[in-house]
Amino acid sequence: MKSCFDRRTHGSTWWLCLRNSAANAYYANNTGNVDNNNPFNSQRCAPLSNHVQKDAEMTLEDAYEAYMACRSNKRRSHDSVMYGMHCERNLMRLVRAVNDRDLTPSFFCFIVRKPRPREVFASDYDTRIAHHHIDMRLRPLLERRMTDRSFNNRLGMGTDAAVNRFIEDICEVTEGFSREAWVIEAGLKGYFPNASQDIVYSQLAEVVLEDYTGDDRDELLYLLMRCVFAYPAGRCARLSPAHEWQDYPADKSVFSKPDGIGAMIGGLLWQNALNYMLDGLDHLMTDTYGFHYVRFVDDMRWVVRDKDAFLPMMHEFRERLGELRCTVHPRKFSCQRATACLDFLGRHFHHGRIHVSRRIVRNAVAAVRRLNRRPCPGRVETFLSTVNSYLGIMKNAGDDYAVGKVLEAVSPRWRRYVFYDGGRRCFNALPGYTHAELLARRYKISINKLKRKRHDDNRENQRN
Repeated sequence: MKSCFDRRTHGSTWWLCLRNSAANAYYANNTGNVDNNNPFNSQRCAPLSNHVQKDAEMTLEDAYEAYMACRSNKRRSHDSVMYGMHCERNLMRLVRAVNDRDLTPSFFCFIVRKPRPREVFASDYDTRIAHHHIDMRLRPLLERRMTDRSFNNRLGMGTDAAVNRFIEDICEVTEGFSREAWVIEAGLKGYFPNASQDIVYSQLAEVVLEDYTGDDRDELLYLLMRCVFAYPAGRCARLSPAHEWQDYPADKSVFSKPDGIGAMIGGLLWQNALNYMLDGLDHLMTDTYGFHYVRFVDDMRWVVRDKDAFLPMMHEFRERLGELRCTVHPRKFSCQRATACLDFLGRHFHHGRIHVSRRIVRNAVAAVRRLNRRPCPGRVETFLSTVNSYLGIMKNAGDDYAVGKVLEAVSPRWRRYVFYDGGRRCFNALPGYTHAELLARRYKISINKLKRKRHDDNRENQRN
């Protein structure tokens, strides 16, 4: 039971309040009747912990640090440029909203069609900065708890690290393909749309309460609550046409879920939270059973020698998933020999050989053909970022055939602006067509002046 007050009508009048769930239900209103109130609407009766002043407040330096992390590698995006035009004013508004416990996240939603239809929610820039503020404090705590067998959205890991670990497990269990082994594959059904916000918040809050020692712990818990229980379906602008949702499966849409269910694909906090949500399962597989096990988000692989001894364990595996309100996808569970043709994260494996999936090769060739329609200096940066991204995937997989298919699709007209570096297996801009040179030509700026200004700014920062 917690004390609360209604700021709207009673100012400092005190009322008793019970939390029905961590999501949205509070019992008590200003008439004294038992009622189900949402703590985030305009006529709320919220617990005192939502409004009490904490010892340590967010400072402008904290917000600026999170802002710099948020715009890293995305400085040229439209949202980053628009936010940065009035950076100080926007950050002060964010700091004031957090310290006054009045942060209101907003979102926009769209549907992507490739490689398969997905409903993506993206946050406004203030909320993205709040996500990075949380991430900078929460990530070290999560890293200390998690195993080295989950690879999504972790420092020093990723798809390539997951693929390499999977190959190492196969070679180790089969002893260089000299012994028989089995690969069990499993994927979860609707992992993001069916995620329980209560479970996510309770897990992250437990980490903060047990491991976090900073004096801004109350602020961190508040930001977690506001970002987890943000209810994006009611606070978003749809960027895709309405007819695209008619063809989208209802069981995969957050709009068809009740309050407290559903996670946002595209949110940094949710990527970390849903990766950590299965951490208990990771420890069960590696520490308790000692399996050779790899997980990337909800995509899991086991390499075992005796499948008959492994399959009975699946009952406990499904029970653990049921406690987290997750289910195994019926079409994403299989058991194959380690010598069969295996798929994992866009790679094909067969007897130690790795190939990029045909879908990636098709998408790369299609992207190059679209760029071939209008080669010009203004599209050089788009060409380099798109083509080099695909070439990097193929280079890491050692798939020379796929690299050759992409090079064959590149129009000779691009040779006026870019050249191919065979040693690094990537395209580079020819002199006169780099990003800095194109900007200088467009706005009639001297490159030497830009270099001198950057040098003077660096020296000034070193003195300070």
